[in-house]
Amino acid sequence: MIDNVKNVEEAVKLAKRTTCNDLLFVAGMARFYNCKPLNMERDDFLLFLSTLYHYGKIQGIRQERAKRRN
Repeated sequence: MIDNVKNVEEAVKLAKRTTCNDLLFVAGMARFYNCKPLNMERDDFLLFLSTLYHYGKIQGIRQERAKRRN
């Protein structure tokens, strides 16, 4: 459980790196999958998706580095 909290905190920090291009990408993905925010006036939904996108990207990079070490 504690490790999970660390992962969430790390992901939240990554949200600060969100660019306009990231938001456009995740908005396109959301449209493709017919996902819509509960409140259309807020950007929380896109920021959440962008956070997941960045976290997945970082985890993928870490896995590739680990493969190279072994």
